[in-house]
Amino acid sequence: MAQLEAGLREAIKHCGIDDRTAAGHALGAVLEFLYSQGHLTRGNLHRPLYELLAALEDLKQGRVAPMLKPVTFGNRPPDGATLRQAIGFAVFAVEQLVERGDSKTAACRKVSQVWNKEAPHVSRTPETIRSWSNRSSQFPDDDPATLTLTAFRKAAQQNTRVQCSDVLATLSGILKTATAMIGE
Repeated sequence: MAQLEAGLREAIKHCGIDDRTAAGHALGAVLEFLYSQGHLTRGNLHRPLYELLAALEDLKQGRVAPMLKPVTFGNRPPDGATLRQAIGFAVFAVEQLVERGDSKTAACRKVSQVWNKEAPHVSRTPETIRSWSNRSSQFPDDDPATLTLTAFRKAAQQNTRVQCSDVLATLSGILKTATAMIGE
């Protein structure tokens, strides 16, 4: 487990600088962990992660593996998963601030200020943040925003690793880490 953590810590050093390398390091660390657990590799359960790592390596060589080719949509592709995850956490931040006593308007303003400071290239108004919050129950179940929001709500209920009083600092950290990818 310590080796996995060390590999993930190495990967995070590359986030925002060379995200492919960061992802490669993280996948490599997870694969090394899985290889050390023979029961997980005997049934080839690691294979999808291995294929993803190989696809990232192919990108370094100028080849695009089929799994990484974008799906074409109409005139505007959907938001990327990293942006959707950030949206999920922004909604969570609004909920936590309201629970702490802020009005929804004030909470949306605070979240918008942090968002725009950390990710000015994809700035959002307080009204947009409010719209996300109001529509969050309508996000599809498999939407990264929903998955993120659900995970943080659950963690907050269990009072594990979620400090409501520090939710804006956490949002800031998430946006700093993801800022290079959420503009895509």
